[in-house]
Amino acid sequence: MSWVRGICLAVDLFQVGFPLSLSLSLSLAYLILMRLQNHLGGIWWDKAHTQKATASNAGPVIAALQLYEHLKDSSYSTFALRVYNYWFDNMVNKANYQVCDHINPNGEKVWWVFSYNEGLMLGASVEMYRLTKNTTYLNIAQKIVDFIRTAETILDTKYGTVLFDGSGCSGDCNEFKGITFRYLTEFYKLQTELNLTGDRDSLAFLQSNVNALWNLARNSNNLFATNWLGPPLAIGQSCYQSQQNSAVMALNLFVVAVNKIWSFLVPCCCM
Repeated sequence: MSWVRGICLAVDLFQVGFPLSLSLSLSLAYLILMRLQNHLGGIWWDKAHTQKATASNAGPVIAALQLYEHLKDSSYSTFALRVYNYWFDNMVNKANYQVCDHINPNGEKVWWVFSYNEGLMLGASVEMYRLTKNTTYLNIAQKIVDFIRTAETILDTKYGTVLFDGSGCSGDCNEFKGITFRYLTEFYKLQTELNLTGDRDSLAFLQSNVNALWNLARNSNNLFATNWLGPPLAIGQSCYQSQQNSAVMALNLFVVAVNKIWSFLVPCCCM
């Protein structure tokens, strides 16, 4: 559903190509809503029905609510509410608000600790609040943030608490922290809009991440290590676009969130 998000964002930014962009968004939404839903609840990861994952449920909730914002078609908000409720009721540990990575067809739940699971459910909770103004979603969002900051971070003595998906993070995991950072940023923005206590603490957490990322994970070629606490990549060492995507996403989101160009981001990294 990241395509739907991207198309909606392009429409908002450029105000051009709306009919074609909307058509593409609706086609993608239709594929997921009509072909991958399961009558028992939740959305399959793929056509082969190998699993249902947080990425294939919380992500479509966010995308559906963005389509609702553009089209005011209640079928999208109804879909989002149904999928969100199923995933929250069945795949969130109410003791600590960890979000289940995925569930297999035999009913086995797999509780891998990857920050993007909580990040996506956080984003879905923020969007559900924006739709309903029900503070229940705010409370859920805060508890998910608490889990992220307790279980999916590492402490640096200089820069503070920084997102961490484990020392073995590779493959798809390279990009997870950027996704999590996106929705931590959305939560911070909502806190500031509502004048909620805790916004300064949220800002400090975001700042810790970008400070560490820029100062500890970046090498002289402006390429970033997967671990935001470093060490930086050696010159000539192979790396993946996904880890660069994650880093640049976080840096750009932070600048937008605080509406200020911070001195540590100059010169701008070019990819």
